[in-house]
Amino acid sequence: MSSKPVYIASSDSAAITRSVEVLERGGVIIYPTDTVYGIGADATNPDAVQAVMRIKEREPFKPLVIIVDSMNTAQRYVHLDGLAQTLAERFWPGPLTMQLHKRNDTLIPPVGDAETVALRVPRNDFCLALTQALGRPLVSTSVNISGQPQAYALRDMLSSLGHNLETVDLVIDAGDLPHSQPSTIITIEDGAVRILREGAVSKATLAEFM
Repeated sequence: MSSKPVYIASSDSAAITRSVEVLERGGVIIYPTDTVYGIGADATNPDAVQAVMRIKEREPFKPLVIIVDSMNTAQRYVHLDGLAQTLAERFWPGPLTMQLHKRNDTLIPPVGDAETVALRVPRNDFCLALTQALGRPLVSTSVNISGQPQAYALRDMLSSLGHNLETVDLVIDAGDLPHSQPSTIITIEDGAVRILREGAVSKATLAEFM
């Protein structure tokens, strides 16, 4: 029987340190976000990102979302100006993911595609502390096999991932999370917002930018 994953409470003083240790060696963690439990890996490590894709059984043409700790950090990886900057100032931290043009080749597919990457700044203290401590973007994709229900509690994870849970290295336990919608994903075309996936930020809320 597999000894993985290891579980640790998000309130444990060592939770951030242990998470960073796992991520820096190319491991995969499950952690709480402001929407659902997420599967995380160092978004700049191709092998770690591929491990996440295998755990989710995700099609290679479906890119992964990443999170960062601030607008300043986001600007290292994407062009964040004009309407994108306005939206970031209004909705970050929060559940709005923006698909933006990459600034460099640090993030390679399947983190985004050849030209763009989807990212956000979450409204969750653990996520912000973790990404700041890691110093690199973190993959943020829901704990489930692609197309299956998301996990809001530890008891949901086995049913969500099956035996794939055994290939996760560390689970950060924050108890039961509120049943929130996933983040809304948008892109900007011709100076206006186009919604790719409506979620916690509604179409009505974004109407003035469309």
